[in-house]
Amino acid sequence: MRTRVQRLNEAIKHLIAIGLIDGKSTTKSIATTMNRNSTNISSAIRGDERYLSRKFIRDFCATYKNIISEDW
Repeated sequence: MRTRVQRLNEAIKHLIAIGLIDGKSTTKSIATTMNRNSTNISSAIRGDERYLSRKFIRDFCATYKNIISEDW
């Protein structure tokens, strides 16, 4: 079973591949789109449970709706 951080990183790779996230500045690109702090996004990507919460996942999926689903 994949962990939450593994699924998040797979989703990010997919979003980079389709051009919705800048692969050269991934954290900044996501932070700008989600209107969040880059440090918090970086912590979530690394798997820090304080930042990679259910709320973060819901917000991430809502930001990239019709592409990334909460059911992923």
